[in-house]
Amino acid sequence: MQRAALNLPLVRKFLGFNAKIILAGLLAMLAGFLLFSIFVAQQHLRAEAILQADTLAADLAPALVDKDVGSAQKQILNAGNHPGLISVEVYDGQGSHFAHWSALSQFNGTTGPETAGNSAVQATWGISELNVATPILLEDQIVGRLHLHASILPIYKELLALFLASLALIAIVLPIACYQLTERQLEALAPVHQLCSASEQVVGLNDYSLRIWNDGKHEFTQLVQHFNQMLARIDTWESSEESAIRLQREEEQKIDILDNHDSLTKLPNRHYFHRVLVHNIEEAVETGELVALMFIDLDNFKTINDAYGYEAGDFVLSAIASRLSTTLRGTDTLCRIGGDEFAAILPQVGSVMLAEALADRLLAIIKQPIALYGQKLTISASIGLSCAPLHAQEQRQLLRSGDIALAAAKAGGKDTYRTFSADL
Repeated sequence: MQRAALNLPLVRKFLGFNAKIILAGLLAMLAGFLLFSIFVAQQHLRAEAILQADTLAADLAPALVDKDVGSAQKQILNAGNHPGLISVEVYDGQGSHFAHWSALSQFNGTTGPETAGNSAVQATWGISELNVATPILLEDQIVGRLHLHASILPIYKELLALFLASLALIAIVLPIACYQLTERQLEALAPVHQLCSASEQVVGLNDYSLRIWNDGKHEFTQLVQHFNQMLARIDTWESSEESAIRLQREEEQKIDILDNHDSLTKLPNRHYFHRVLVHNIEEAVETGELVALMFIDLDNFKTINDAYGYEAGDFVLSAIASRLSTTLRGTDTLCRIGGDEFAAILPQVGSVMLAEALADRLLAIIKQPIALYGQKLTISASIGLSCAPLHAQEQRQLLRSGDIALAAAKAGGKDTYRTFSADL
C-alpha cells in the first residue's frame, strides 16, 4: 500500500473499522484465555493443596495419637518448605489445639478450638488464600483435623505477567493485521475504483470510447463487462447523434454559408463567432456554469505556404479544421477567425481542468502527421484558454483574456496551451 494512500478517506475508514474489529476480537480471546487460565490454575492449586494436606495428615497421625508435639512440629516444618504455604493448624480428636505453624511466626502463637466440621475434605477460597480442612485418620479412625492455608498470590502474579505479555503481543499484531486486511480489501475493491475513475473521465471528457480492462478473475467481472457494454452502446448512439447533428448543421450551413461561414473550411466565420460568443457569455453569467473560449493558432504556418504553396496551405487548414471538429463535442462551436487561427466556444464545460484536458487532446490531434505530396507533414499549435464568468463577464474582456493566454503559450515555446490568470 502506498504511503500516500493512507491519507485517503476510504483507507482511513477501513483502517479504523478493521482496528476496532480486530482489537475487539483479540481482547475477547484474551479475556477467554485468562478466564480459562484462572480456572486451570485454581484447579491445579486446589488439587496440589489437597494432596499436600492429605500427605501431611497421614504423617501427623502417629504423632497426634502419641501426643508427640515435637514430632508433629518436625513434620509440619518439612511441609512448610513448600512455596506458597501460609500456615498449618492441627487439632486433636476433641477439637483442641495441638500444633500451629505459620510462615511468619513459625511455631509461635496459638489458635482457638476448632469449630465443628465433618469428616470430608473441605476446600474454600478466600481473596488471597485457599483454605483446606481435612481429617487426620489412623486406621480409618479420625484422630484429629488439619487446616492448611495456601497463598493464591502466585496465581495473580502469573496471570498479571501473562496479561501484560498478551497486551504487548496485541500491540505488535494489531497494526500488522489492520494493514494487511486493509490492503486485501483495497485489492478486492480495485475494480470498483476503476469504475469510478472511468465514470469520472467519461463524464468530464465526454469520451465514451474509454474501456475498463477486465481479466475475469475478480468478483466484479460481470459488473465491469456490463459497464463496458453500456459505454460501447452509448458511444455508438452518440456517434449516430453526432452524425445526425452534423448533417443538420450542413443543411443550415448551406443557407447562411455566404454570411456566416468560411468558404474553405466550411466553419463559422468571425461574424458568427462573435454572435455565438455573446450569447454563451450571457448564459454563463446567468446560470454560473463555465463557458470556455479557446484561441487555436497554428505554429509557423507561413512556412508551409512558402515551401509548398497556398494550395497545400489550404489543404492543411481544411485537414486541421476537420480534426478539430470531430474531436470537439457536439455542443461546442468551432470557428475560423483568421488565416491560420481558429476559435472554439465550449459551453457548460464543467471545470477549467476539464477544458485543459480537452486542450491537451486538441494539441495531440493537431500534431498527427498530414500526408502532403507523398510526405508526412507535422504541424503544431498554441492554444490560449479563458473562461466566463471566471475570467471575464463580457465579450471584450473574455477576448482579451484569451489573447493574453495565447500570447503566453506562444512565448512559452509553442506547441502548448496556457490558461489565463492574473499574473499573465
